[in-house]
Amino acid sequence: MGGGASETGFGCCDPQYTWRWFARSSSPGNYTARFSGFKPGVGTCTATASYTVSGGSCNVSWSVSNPNPPANSFIQVKVRGLSDSQGWSNVGLYLDNTPSGSWGGIENPWPTFVYNNVPAGAGGGHTLQFRTNNGSRACVPTQTFTTQSTTPTNLAVTGVPSCASSPYNATFNWQNTNSTLWLDIADNPGFNGLANKNVSNLTTTTSAGFTLTPGITYYWRLWNGSVHTTGPSFSAPS
Repeated sequence: MGGGASETGFGCCDPQYTWRWFARSSSPGNYTARFSGFKPGVGTCTATASYTVSGGSCNVSWSVSNPNPPANSFIQVKVRGLSDSQGWSNVGLYLDNTPSGSWGGIENPWPTFVYNNVPAGAGGGHTLQFRTNNGSRACVPTQTFTTQSTTPTNLAVTGVPSCASSPYNATFNWQNTNSTLWLDIADNPGFNGLANKNVSNLTTTTSAGFTLTPGITYYWRLWNGSVHTTGPSFSAPS
């Protein structure tokens, strides 16, 4: 029993009173206990005292609409509360330790908390955390997602023959991808009359769909929806 007790009635400290405690909670949280005392021929008195039960858990499960979203897009996050002895009050979603997402309500299986328009941010890993009681209790586990990088890197061409007498094939490789990626190829550095293909969410592709002629130098680049990244030119001597 913690401090902060207050007494009312007929001199409650009198040892001749017979005391009876009301049921107290064993679940973690902050509570106010009540008890009463009775003294024959005098009557009853009551008292209260505040106390805290420590411990407990705050466990959740996660549902992320897209665990690998494009940069600067938005995702929906659903968090289901599995256990919290202190209840689900003043809940909030945190993205990289900052409150995030617009409240979308509660749905079944109850309580599933819905957050819309959570920003995917820049490319790289991000951490989601769910908190209750105005952020004072952090639930476990946390959840992560990886936003696609906006800029492909390490562009390379492999499989170009050292000598060719007929159209040949090659393989284009790079790191980092997103859902709006295109490959352009042309026989001039200005990319006039270019050919292209959709390579969204890929980090490699062949020259299938293009005709690569020996003796011609080819130029290629990737378009991620906002900027071009140019790869090394190549040719196969005839």
